[in-house]
Amino acid sequence: MELLDHIRIMGDAADTLALAATGRAQEIGGRVCISATDTFAAYVLPEIVARIRSEAPQITIAIVASNEISDLHRGEADIAVRHVRPDRPGLVGRHICDTAASFFASEDWVARNGLPGKPADLARAGLMGFDDPRFSGFLREIGIPVATEDFRIVSESAVVIWEMVKRGMGVAVMMREVAERTPGVVNLLPDMAPIPVPIWLVTHQELESSPRVRLVQTIMAEELARL
Repeated sequence: MELLDHIRIMGDAADTLALAATGRAQEIGGRVCISATDTFAAYVLPEIVARIRSEAPQITIAIVASNEISDLHRGEADIAVRHVRPDRPGLVGRHICDTAASFFASEDWVARNGLPGKPADLARAGLMGFDDPRFSGFLREIGIPVATEDFRIVSESAVVIWEMVKRGMGVAVMMREVAERTPGVVNLLPDMAPIPVPIWLVTHQELESSPRVRLVQTIMAEELARL
């Protein structure tokens, strides 16, 4: 066990040195990797990346669209858009804003099924989502009595689920900003308290001295604050 701990520490130290070398680069050109959830990457980031490309055309933007948290210590991304506070040493997080999520379905689905009267009614409303007990556990906490096996359509990709919502195939929870960009969807419970979604920008402390990372972070922070 001590040997494994020693190897892990050595690996972390090597990662930190590599990140430090990247952060010291004083050129504005180069590559910046941004990680975000697939829905955020698909529906919110494009407008932000368009501004980055306009103001810094020499920077290459690489986007990691994943619902798993990228390991910034391992260089999986330079900047991460997260919905939780970073909890590992060496990471620098900036809380940009709070947005919200609600339950949506298509206008066609509502025409066929009507609007639910209360949150508990969503348990019988063809909910779609993640095949993860934590997700169904969260729904139970907010008054929707469902179990993981009650979902008839599940996916690791929220983009896939959202496309099915748009086609009238069921109900799903989605961030307000994505729903506002999607014609033909309806907030099923407008009087229900929305689900809070914090927005954090996170990077490794060794990259804070990188001009290109700072530039991309600044633009992202300004644009995300508009949410």
